[in-house]
Amino acid sequence: MGATKHRRIEDMPVFVWLFFLILFLIGTAVYFLPTIVGTVRRVPDRGVLVLVNLLLGWSLIGWVVALVMALRSPATGDVVLPPPPPRPEPSPLYDVEGLEAAEQELPDDPFKDLA
Repeated sequence: MGATKHRRIEDMPVFVWLFFLILFLIGTAVYFLPTIVGTVRRVPDRGVLVLVNLLLGWSLIGWVVALVMALRSPATGDVVLPPPPPRPEPSPLYDVEGLEAAEQELPDDPFKDLA
């Protein structure tokens, strides 16, 4: 009987390492697919989505719940604001034409009666 030969990790070819690295990256992308979809779609409550995906994504139910959250209708960003208050009428002091008209109405020496 021959002795079994054990391979050391250091002896593995580079393409095997590359294969496992690509497999790990694909698995990570699939695991975080709900987070990626929700971020691209700008769904509301992305923080909750990320937490559900991160903490419960390992179970199939948690991953599906996160995917459903990611496929909700995105936030529209439509904010209804009240109408602005009415603008007051401009003062004639700030109106150049009104100021010129006011200067024409003033007497030459308004204080001559006080002396």
